[in-house]
Amino acid sequence: AVSLAFVMKINTRIEDTACVYFGSNGDLFTCHEKAIHCWSPQGIMTASVASPINGTINCIQQSPTSPNTFVYAVQNTVVFCDNRNWSSPVHTFTCNKDEINEVSFHPSGKYICAGDDSGEVKVLDIDDKKLFQTLNGEHDNICSTAVFSVTKKWELLSGGLDCKLLRWNFSIGRLVGATVVPEDLDEGGNCTVNPPFVYSIVALPVDGDSPLLACALGNGAVGLYSLKEKKAAKYMASSHLHSSSVVRVGHVRRNGRDLLVSGSNDGRIVISRVDCKDKRCAISDIASISHDSKINWLTVSKECCVCIADQTDFVSIYQIQ
Repeated sequence: AVSLAFVMKINTRIEDTACVYFGSNGDLFTCHEKAIHCWSPQGIMTASVASPINGTINCIQQSPTSPNTFVYAVQNTVVFCDNRNWSSPVHTFTCNKDEINEVSFHPSGKYICAGDDSGEVKVLDIDDKKLFQTLNGEHDNICSTAVFSVTKKWELLSGGLDCKLLRWNFSIGRLVGATVVPEDLDEGGNCTVNPPFVYSIVALPVDGDSPLLACALGNGAVGLYSLKEKKAAKYMASSHLHSSSVVRVGHVRRNGRDLLVSGSNDGRIVISRVDCKDKRCAISDIASISHDSKINWLTVSKECCVCIADQTDFVSIYQIQ
């Protein structure tokens, strides 16, 4: 059996944390208006980083190949930092037209992508410190999430408030396939009346490949899509345990099983198991708890810790057991 055990709360002393992120060494980063706070695994603040740009820091990511390298997004700018000298950014990229919602590293560490409110995704070359590609003309509304494929070198995945899941070849800036998420994923599903906006996506490296994509949807569902087809993502299964918009979904492997962790505006945290056999996949909800407040963001560490940011001064840490 799988359960979610409460570990501790950390008082950030700042209301409404926008984003949380676990670094590779277990440190926690909380993002706020004009500042990032760094916390040890014991919940002790180890650093407070002031942003050189006014505004809320919406997302932070660590390089998968260079542990000292971080990027974060504030307004329409991506800030490139070395954590040995937070106060002096290595470089700033102001390439996006509008406010950035999410930044993500390529597995190689060479590129980052940034999706923004204009519907565009910018791909930035960290090594050469320049704009590499602009992906536009396909999202009809805000691009809320963008990530790179785990195994396909030139594939990028994006989702938005137009209810679209898009696959791109970012080397040439071309759309590969588009999927419009329907309002009712499953007949008889417990979806809300909200449209299925795509708030968050995560690629699942299953059996050494990357054929699956999970997405947090505005209608309260977590959708699972196959990426094995050459073009549009194909719907496989969904979970409907949330009663309001799902704002984030994360992935972790535990005891050889692929688990999804989702957080919603209903204040509920749900753990689901993904099972695939004979080209069919299913999502089984295996644990669920009620959180104290409406959830803004969640992050999952490789050690199966879950951190929740909400609309209070506190962030909460849970352990998957």
